[in-house]
Amino acid sequence: MEKSDVLNKVESVLRSFFKNESIQIEAKTTADDIFEWDSLNHMNLMAAIEDEFKIQLPFRVVAQFEAIGDLVDYLFNEIHS
Repeated sequence: MEKSDVLNKVESVLRSFFKNESIQIEAKTTADDIFEWDSLNHMNLMAAIEDEFKIQLPFRVVAQFEAIGDLVDYLFNEIHS
């Protein structure tokens, strides 16, 4: 799986989670760029990503993500470790 595949899969999770098929993301996308993404549903979204990728995201790691690219990099590295 390439990083672009991971990004596409994350985009799919976001679209499904927020029930918004028009969401488009790139590495520099942040929560501020997606209207529906607020602090109240952030952890539920991370849980949906964990379910999709069959991975556990440690809170200390999630807290350091500044953009989607950080999440994609982490997921990519975990998949290939």
